[in-house]
Amino acid sequence: MNYPRTNACSAPEDSKRSHVALFSCGLWLRIGAVGAFGLVGVLHQLFNGEMQPLSALPLAVGFGALVVMSWWRARVALDRDDQAYAATAAGSLPANAGVSGSVA
Repeated sequence: MNYPRTNACSAPEDSKRSHVALFSCGLWLRIGAVGAFGLVGVLHQLFNGEMQPLSALPLAVGFGALVVMSWWRARVALDRDDQAYAATAAGSLPANAGVSGSVA
């Protein structure tokens, strides 16, 4: 038997979703993870006495800002994709689909 090429991990309605948005979200989340690991490393060195507080402060603020900004950008990427998907899905509905009680 010959089966058409399908991806068993994805749902049919997700085939129209933007893979660029998912890639962008994943990239931002990875950058956020790097920032989180850097922040943990700075805090570890600070509390073990290996780093002076004045030199740890800018690093901690920088890594913390990187975490917040990158996770926020990942959410924005997914929200934009959701809005675009909703707009294209609404555009593909019949004209009377939104009216309650209508007969197709």
